[in-house]
Amino acid sequence: MARTSKRSGQGRSSNSRGSSSRSGSRGDSGMMDTAAAVSKETYDRLKSNASKIKSNVNSNVSRLKSDLQSNAKTTRKDIDNYIKSNPEKSVMIAAGVGAVFGAMLAAAMNNRKKP
Repeated sequence: MARTSKRSGQGRSSNSRGSSSRSGSRGDSGMMDTAAAVSKETYDRLKSNASKIKSNVNSNVSRLKSDLQSNAKTTRKDIDNYIKSNPEKSVMIAAGVGAVFGAMLAAAMNNRKKP
């Protein structure tokens, strides 16, 4: 019998329809206040997390920048020392690199002129 009454709609209580209309603006207002409070809490939490992430990123970038500058200075000193201790070899390496780039440039210019 319970199945028949549910199918025919008799199992419904009369309060289910009336409760929403009776709650009126007080219920809606309370839900809006709760939603606004939850939204503000979520916003504040996200803002705090974003601020922490930004701070971490800034400190990491600063650290990486100083490390990179230090490594660049060390590499430059190493190159300068190598050039001073091996001047002939350095000139030959520079000439070889220049010849390779010159040949590549000449080949590119020749290919460009051909239709």
